[in-house]
Amino acid sequence: MVEQKVVWVSGRAVPDKQVEDNLIWNGLFIDNTDKKSLELELKRTNDELKRAQKVGRVGHWQANLKSRELIRSTMVRELLGLEKTDSNTSIERFNSLVHPDDLEDVKSLERLTPDNNKLQIQHRMQHADGHYIWVEEFAELQDDGYTLIGTFRDITEQKTLELELLKKSSTDRMTGIYNRGYFTEQVDKELSRAKRNGRPLSLIILDIDHFKNCNDSYGHPFGDEVIIKIASLLKNTVRSHDTAARIGGEEFAALLPETNQADAALVAEKLRTTISAHKFSKNGDDIFVTVTLGVAEVQSGDNWTKLFNRADKALYRGKQSGRDQVFLASDL
Repeated sequence: MVEQKVVWVSGRAVPDKQVEDNLIWNGLFIDNTDKKSLELELKRTNDELKRAQKVGRVGHWQANLKSRELIRSTMVRELLGLEKTDSNTSIERFNSLVHPDDLEDVKSLERLTPDNNKLQIQHRMQHADGHYIWVEEFAELQDDGYTLIGTFRDITEQKTLELELLKKSSTDRMTGIYNRGYFTEQVDKELSRAKRNGRPLSLIILDIDHFKNCNDSYGHPFGDEVIIKIASLLKNTVRSHDTAARIGGEEFAALLPETNQADAALVAEKLRTTISAHKFSKNGDDIFVTVTLGVAEVQSGDNWTKLFNRADKALYRGKQSGRDQVFLASDL
């Protein structure tokens, strides 16, 4: 008995000649079973990949650094809430959706080289409805030197939890601003970024003048009130992307990216005058508190210790010179 099976075939025919009322055709009949099986397997694999990407909320993209063209998968558009009709697929269009504070990190993808051809980054992107989502990208530069291929994954839920845990472990309990441990970590990160991008970075350190007298005269609860208020004034004076921290009992610091010493000195002076003008009250007395501040800008070869020591020496010189002032490391 002959085994029966289903095969895929294709055919092609052309008319040859007319014999009386009949048209004679010549045709070709081809067995395409193997080819069709490969096509169906490829389609099945692609469908499974699409389903997996949808479940994992992972998309992919390909960028041409020469033409600036960017090809995005359907999942990338879905994650960003973009319409299918959004046909502007340039690198510049993609970058326009990146959070301004994260743009330099994203642009670092374009600086990959054959010797350093892979990079993983996490950053924020603006959804079509206006809010930001956190995404993680893995990118690899291809052998041609200008084609980038990468994956795009929504990590908003994971990142939100991570940031909440980080906030709990990095916050000073009394003041609600960052603690010394987190601050030193941020200094290391910003030092690396400043060196990589050739941008300025400045540090401000401030200390409450005669704080012991304040505690002795009015009690430790009042001293705590002063510390909490100065922390609040510090946080409200610096920018949202600066890092303000309590690094000691009555000592505070602020790290200012993209800021040279002269501009940091202006911030420090504004903070000094704001604090000195604030009126505290205790037992019917009006009490005014002053601070002394030291300012230093990152220099070549700096690490956290070197940068801190220069700002701390400036602070100490300000204390020696009468307190209630801003002193620059460059004037030492």
